[in-house]
Amino acid sequence: MINLGHNHALAGLPTASAKKPFVKGVPPKNPEGRPTVMTPDTLAKLEDAFMNSFTDRMACLYAGIDEATLYRYCETNPKFRERKEILKDTPNLTAQSELVKGIAGNVSQARWWAEHRMPDFMPKTKVEHAGKIELQDTPATEAAKKLGREYEEKLRGVIAEGAKKKL
Repeated sequence: MINLGHNHALAGLPTASAKKPFVKGVPPKNPEGRPTVMTPDTLAKLEDAFMNSFTDRMACLYAGIDEATLYRYCETNPKFRERKEILKDTPNLTAQSELVKGIAGNVSQARWWAEHRMPDFMPKTKVEHAGKIELQDTPATEAAKKLGREYEEKLRGVIAEGAKKKL
């Protein structure tokens, strides 16, 4: 009697020799692999986070994904990586726009803008020194020097006694 349950060839099932060979270090691809976590909802959460100046880590926590997942996605989707950087600048653009709007008729805001954005108006600090800088010994420095001298004297004594014993 033939047991068809254990003999695949006789049962009409594919045998081990019919399978594609396994290449060492390269696992076979599973077309029904794990579904991606980078869904449209996740991408929307990431974009929202980046528009609010979140760091990559904060954005990933907000979207519920691992940072490595974001970085892999950016590697395979350079357009998303570029968009991420542009979105991160959104708060800066908004702030700059509001500052510029507020300058009209407001001298103090205009002065602030000039001092922070225009090199000719930035405050300049120049420190010049002519002469010599002298350092004074502090009590702590003197104590350290004294301790060093005492240690040196003891060490010389130990070395001298060791030399006498050898003779």
